[in-house]
Amino acid sequence: MKQFVYFSEIQGREVLDSEGRRIARLDDLKVGLGEPFPKVSTLVLRKTRRAKLLLLAWDETEGLNEGPIKLKPGAADRIKAFEVDAADLLLRADLLDKQVVDTSGAKVERVNDIHLLFVDHELRLVHIDFGARGLLRRLGWLKSVDSLTRWLFAYRLPEKLISWKYIQPLAADSKSRLKVNVTHRKLHELHPSELADILEELDHAHRSSIFQSLDPETAAETLQEIDPKIQLSLIETTSEERASDILEQMEPDEAKDFLADLPEEKKLRLMVNLDQSLREDVEELLRYKKAPRAAS
Repeated sequence: MKQFVYFSEIQGREVLDSEGRRIARLDDLKVGLGEPFPKVSTLVLRKTRRAKLLLLAWDETEGLNEGPIKLKPGAADRIKAFEVDAADLLLRADLLDKQVVDTSGAKVERVNDIHLLFVDHELRLVHIDFGARGLLRRLGWLKSVDSLTRWLFAYRLPEKLISWKYIQPLAADSKSRLKVNVTHRKLHELHPSELADILEELDHAHRSSIFQSLDPETAAETLQEIDPKIQLSLIETTSEERASDILEQMEPDEAKDFLADLPEEKKLRLMVNLDQSLREDVEELLRYKKAPRAAS
């Protein structure tokens, strides 16, 4: 039997042992990356609000019903201390309220809720909810708002879901970046102009993280589509060796246009690392100035 459920509907549920005794509450869920619709592998539990997080394998549960989450006999003895695993994604900590890239629409969205599918005793991540319904559901206002809009306008707020297979999580720090590099390949399928639009929407840290993951050819094509001010900020966060590799993917006149906007010291350091033939072409183009138009 298939059953759809939102993360907000199960987060905070009590977790009971096989005898019905309360063990903890569900704080988060871990999923393993690598599949189009990844499976929940682990429950993240917390006994009290200030207590340390604990872990228990999803297979130790009896399933998913309306009420508390019940464990199999002996499962409570196999609960262990929380450990960070770079191969996993935490739904609450890493996704909820975070920005993600919708690669199908080439835009940035905010995760308001997470849509899960329970089938054959497996719980899978299938959609992210970026609509108002997701936010209202988490606040506990959805039923009231639905009743009000139905009574006043005969209208219901629409669902706004995106399939997980089109989602690119973002990470702003080096520890998290290792975790999401598995899915960075989705971004490489976008046209450079679409990638440029996405990068312009992001904050500096996320923008830099994605740009550094691109191969030199894609980075060069994308850089030429980006606002000049953002171009400069991206190059400032890029090593000189990599920046030169990116410039070598450009035509000489394109490389010249880009270098012309850089501070003189930065420009010279980048040009030293360029292929000799490209460097000579660029130097000639940079020296060239149009003669002033003769007065008539």
